[in-house]
Amino acid sequence: MPAHILGIEIGNSLIKLLEVSKVGNYTKIHQFSMLESPKNSMKDGEIQDIQSLQKVILEELHDKKYQAKKVVVIIQSSQIIYRQIEIKKMSEKAISQWLEVKIEDLLPIKSRSYQLDYKVIGEVKENQTVKNRVLLVATPRPMIEKTMQLIKALHCKPILVTHSAEALAYLCLSEPNLELKKIPGIMVIDIGGKTTHITIISNKGYVLSKVILYGIEKIDTEIEQAPKMKDEGNITMTSCRNERIYSQIYYNILKEVKQLLDFFEEHFKCERVAKIYLVGGGSKIKGLRSYIRDALELPTEIMNQLETILMAPRIDFEGYVELFMNLLGGVKAV
Repeated sequence: MPAHILGIEIGNSLIKLLEVSKVGNYTKIHQFSMLESPKNSMKDGEIQDIQSLQKVILEELHDKKYQAKKVVVIIQSSQIIYRQIEIKKMSEKAISQWLEVKIEDLLPIKSRSYQLDYKVIGEVKENQTVKNRVLLVATPRPMIEKTMQLIKALHCKPILVTHSAEALAYLCLSEPNLELKKIPGIMVIDIGGKTTHITIISNKGYVLSKVILYGIEKIDTEIEQAPKMKDEGNITMTSCRNERIYSQIYYNILKEVKQLLDFFEEHFKCERVAKIYLVGGGSKIKGLRSYIRDALELPTEIMNQLETILMAPRIDFEGYVELFMNLLGGVKAV
């Protein structure tokens, strides 16, 4: 019997738990939960109150009889720094040694305060010289240390702590029906409660990622505070509300999306984004898919159909798939 793996993703608003087993490329869902994050327990991806999170999560694990002790944790935060660089072609060991010396010249950080990861995502020719294109990811050490403390408090064993961009890339590259091997690249827009995470994934892996501190909770607040409008002629309350929602999404999210698309096309001249996928709670906003499709003039779909996901008996996961994409990618990566 395949061993069970527990995935944990803790946001400012929600805690997501996912228990799976793996057979080849298939992932079988045994349990899943969505819980409210205790007040003030998280701040932009960093744990503020380990004890309150431990209590809530342990109670859920006990009540639903989760079995897994090996854990994958997804971190998502605007404090995580992403940057691409081009350096002369060299071995991975040589890259690691070079980065140890140069990192503070490349990123606005103190190296002791961040954990640095890198990934070679391609090659580029410049003046008949071949260079490596390298993606740097710097995560604040306190964020990782507190995550490890929580895992220990849950009496579990960590097997992977990663960020959402890498998890999404692994999922998309391993999922046949997304056809990423047949198209140059895709963009995944994850509109959450307090943040929106944009990730561009080429057929070689993820290459760009950005977190916007704007999500559906902010949209709802602004809609509630807006002046009420009465029905007049063919204009209904619903259409006025939708117009306000789309307006907020355009100015606070889609403008950032366009900038990222332009940057990608300028710096990756042989590649482009051919399709957009929506995930997260914001993907359920009525009419959002067609609005983004028309605004960006790109095919847009909600990512909720995965060929490699199976469900154990009596597990109704179909209506929640788009909310668990980060965790599904994380557990597939191990």
